[in-house]
Amino acid sequence: MFDGRKLNLVNLHLLSAATNMKLHQLDCWREHIKNHTLRRIELSSSLAGLRQYGSHPRFPTIVAGDFNAPANDSVHRIMRKEFTDSFDAVGTGWGNTFHRALPLLRIDYIYGSSKLIPVRSQTFTRNNTDHRMVVSDFIYR
Repeated sequence: MFDGRKLNLVNLHLLSAATNMKLHQLDCWREHIKNHTLRRIELSSSLAGLRQYGSHPRFPTIVAGDFNAPANDSVHRIMRKEFTDSFDAVGTGWGNTFHRALPLLRIDYIYGSSKLIPVRSQTFTRNNTDHRMVVSDFIYR
């Protein structure tokens, strides 16, 4: 930060969700399970790297991006152990982010560590993307 304080910032884009809807087939369920497992591994690896190279949890940390997973997905349980979902805590308006034209899913998130307090969070429509943008403000605890 300009005043000398440190902040870890991680931008994620986790593996896209499986879209196979042949739910009557066993292979479909295997594909979904494999995809889900890979997303959790991606996130766990990113957080492990953050701890090893990014001074987390010593410094405040923001983890943000496309998690490709709705709020009830277990990938978020990994995050909620140490982080606060800013939109869930203080968000206003429609929080769903995908698809921009008809946002039915919330798959984009901004998480702050316990050294940060979320004070405001909203989503906005922007051109040149198929997602709505999440913007959150934090203050140091």
